Amino acid sequence: MRKLLAWIIAVACCVPLGVAAQSPHEIRQDARLTAQDLTELRSIEEPPPGVDWRLTAGAARTFNQDGARQWSTPFQLRALFDRGRSAFKVSGDGISSVRAADGNRSGLSDVNVVLSRALAVGLIGEVGLTMPAGGEVGSDAGRKRIGAAYNRHLAGHWDAQVQYRLVRFDADQPAGVSRFRHHGLLQAAYNFDTPRTALTFQIARNYRHGAGGATQAAATFEYPLREGKRPPIGALGLTRGLSAGSRDTTLEIDVSIRF
Repeated sequence: MRKLLAWIIAVACCVPLGVAAQSPHEIRQDARLTAQDLTELRSIEEPPPGVDWRLTAGAARTFNQDGARQWSTPFQLRALFDRGRSAFKVSGDGISSVRAADGNRSGLSDVNVVLSRALAVGLIGEVGLTMPAGGEVGSDAGRKRIGAAYNRHLAGHWDAQVQYRLVRFDADQPAGVSRFRHHGLLQAAYNFDTPRTALTFQIARNYRHGAGGATQAAATFEYPLREGKRPPIGALGLTRGLSAGSRDTTLEIDVSIRF
């Protein structure tokens, strides 16, 4: 894990910038929701049998540096089973609408299907694929992925998580552009005394040889919407692009409901 952490820090800090950002809604949302699951599993001795379903749905408004405006509806449906050791996830940016100087576009975004498995305490591996949605905002070809996430309690109210994902593009790429894109994420969460209330900070980075990369910083406040054993959780987030040419700003809100 030390080598993995060192690699992500190197990618986030040392790779040349200056390329357009690619929406990292899914990896940031997944990292935050995965941390919720792992934090809860640490607090109980034996997870119950059966399947624990959770639906997270929300809306995101992005103000691009070039003047474009975008609405999207990020979501994730998660089924946790095998006493919390395995999870099946379906996610994506949902319906998206873009208003730009070169015209307006709207439609359904690509859909991700992922299977994850606990490999050790706090360590999760994942495999998955992206199904192209086509149309004005979706892709014309799919992608495949492998990844890992490691979460641990630090001290006091703080938890930390590191996440890495390698994505392979099925479509033919221009000369000099790699089929593989790297995603790295660092996350720190402060858990308040009120149960299920947290302030999460993230640095996310993606990079593809021949196409460059982009870095974003995000902060999200999570809070229970009512009292109870498994209350719905609301989240308010702000994301800011840090790369030259892609200093976009995104406001996000979502709600997670378990059933």
